[in-house]
Amino acid sequence: MTFRKALVASVMTLLVATTAAAQQQTGEIYGRAAAKSGAVLPGVTVTIEGPALIAPRVSVTSETGSYRAPELPIGTYSVTFKLPGFRTMVM
Repeated sequence: MTFRKALVASVMTLLVATTAAAQQQTGEIYGRAAAKSGAVLPGVTVTIEGPALIAPRVSVTSETGSYRAPELPIGTYSVTFKLPGFRTMVM
């Protein structure tokens, strides 16, 4: 193997190892907000808080009541659901 080929192979190996080391494990929180009657609840403000986050993650449920918070660092979170006219829930 020539010096140039060996150098290219070494650099490629280093790049792959650096990329693998930089990856973190993440998870996601998702679901659907619904009333006791089963009716979906669009427009619910969903706030996710935890020690692994720098700032809370806030989203609003879609017209089907769905919400999703992707790429959360592994950890423990509290999730708060707020909608005018309904009791605020914390899980």
